[in-house]
Amino acid sequence: MVNSPDPAAGRGSARALSAEIAALYASAPAALRLLQTFRPYVAPFDDLLAAVPQGAHILDVGCGGGLFLNLLAARGTIAAGQGIDASAAAIVAAQAAAASS
Repeated sequence: MVNSPDPAAGRGSARALSAEIAALYASAPAALRLLQTFRPYVAPFDDLLAAVPQGAHILDVGCGGGLFLNLLAARGTIAAGQGIDASAAAIVAAQAAAASS
């Protein structure tokens, strides 16, 4: 994915990421699936994903449903990742998405 300052390019990236996320969270509850698929429209995921070096080990504190870690893992970017969140339901959703990828 190429980063670009062009706002139209950013929207294209958000659309592509949303499709990728929808596949990762296909079996998640509807509310979580909706939340995850819209996150790239409000957060700079294209920039964040590009900033992680190949083979990195990532600790995501406050990982929620594991979106960032699951995207990195699905793309083969990280060697290992660990997520921590206060919500047991979010962790269950993150684990389910990880198992499906």
